[in-house]
Amino acid sequence: MGMHFGPLVGTRLTNLLRNARRLNVIGTLSDNISLCNIKEVIDNINNTYTNPFIVAIDAALSTSDRVGQILVTDGPLQLGSSLNRTGVQIGDMAIRGVVGRNTGNINQNLNILRNVPLARVVNLSDIVSSGIYNCINYECNE
Repeated sequence: MGMHFGPLVGTRLTNLLRNARRLNVIGTLSDNISLCNIKEVIDNINNTYTNPFIVAIDAALSTSDRVGQILVTDGPLQLGSSLNRTGVQIGDMAIRGVVGRNTGNINQNLNILRNVPLARVVNLSDIVSSGIYNCINYECNE
């Protein structure tokens, strides 16, 4: 379930932002972005949009005291770092929902990501999607 955090945020944002013309959400439960297709997605973004501002959203593993936190950083998201898969970075800013503890072991981390309680993923995705939606509404109404 942990790996569904980003796609769940994307799906919720798509539903909330149906009438927003200047925003595009890429990556949902039905059209997932993963390490397998990320290069194709990046190429598509670069060929479709001029100078896009990309907010990359993904699940993360961290220390036990950070589980349940939302980490927002300036700069790209390093995909797959908890699984020692590096090299792919995306975004102008990153939002990560910490869904579990990083053990330092690839197999254990994969197992943790697969077995995150659904309630944790849903709660974190609700907070992130409503936060982004509220920021967009505030910006548009100013």
